Amino acid sequence: MNAPDDESRHVLIESGQMTAGDLRIGAGNFFVDEPPEPPGLSAGLWLYVRDRDDLDRRVRVREGEQIEIAGYTIHVDSIRKAEGKRGMIYFRLRLP
Repeated sequence: MNAPDDESRHVLIESGQMTAGDLRIGAGNFFVDEPPEPPGLSAGLWLYVRDRDDLDRRVRVREGEQIEIAGYTIHVDSIRKAEGKRGMIYFRLRLP
């Protein structure tokens, strides 16, 4: 599936970070979820908005989830982690 013209595709590796406009995104803590959580992988995202400390947060995400912060939209397409390797999170980002 191609991203719409107003979205961009990104990949972050575990312990990686990126900046888009005023939003900084960090990724880490990739886990295989166990009950009572749904089966699959989850990852932590650290979200920081320039000059908006009140919006900064850490969230645990799973495939298919969408997060909105300061007009930005993050849609998690896929989370992968091979044995002994760093995790990777694939997502689409829409700017405000």
